[in-house]
Amino acid sequence: MRCIAFVPRGRPDFIASARLSFDEFLRMDYEEGLAEWIDGEAFLYMSAKYPHQRIVSFLTTFLNAALGASGKATVLGGPYAMSSGAGKPGREPDIMVVSAAHHGRLKAAFLDGNPDLVIEVVSDDSVERDYVTKFREYATNGIAEYWIVDSREGHEGARFFALDSGAYVERQTEADGMYRSTAFPTLRLRPAWFFEDPPPLAAALELARSAAANE
Repeated sequence: MRCIAFVPRGRPDFIASARLSFDEFLRMDYEEGLAEWIDGEAFLYMSAKYPHQRIVSFLTTFLNAALGASGKATVLGGPYAMSSGAGKPGREPDIMVVSAAHHGRLKAAFLDGNPDLVIEVVSDDSVERDYVTKFREYATNGIAEYWIVDSREGHEGARFFALDSGAYVERQTEADGMYRSTAFPTLRLRPAWFFEDPPPLAAALELARSAAANE
């Protein structure tokens, strides 16, 4: 592999970038934070803070209990890249969920195709990226469901979107305050759990296992 120099750009939304191919990007060994590949350029981002990581940890555990343990899906976290097609961005979402029907898309180095569900947890440096850039990109690329969970102090909240005729339509919680996934209809959760510290993990896991057992 040739020597590649990442150059600081003085931008608040990423640390540095470098021109390289997608294959070169996949061979990178960057362990300091998030890295993504867009239009022939790799971008390095800041490491996540505790509120972000706590939400990711909770969701990963919950989703594995609800879907992964029963073999319905594979739950993935970064750093693991996905690409919706040749020449399309190589993103590393906070969480991806790939149904058993699409298990063949899982390659050793990256997800070769769409996950069924993508979750991004918003941090101070990713607001534009998660709410605008990735929102538009994930819809255009045909990702069926997208959750945006905002971890920033004073902005805590969650929004859920499902693809409908090529565009994302926002989905609401049910009357009992639970949200039901469109990509995985047996999956239900309470968004308030994301922001309770510590989250009610035992109750959440009991709900997840009950749903999995009763399907």
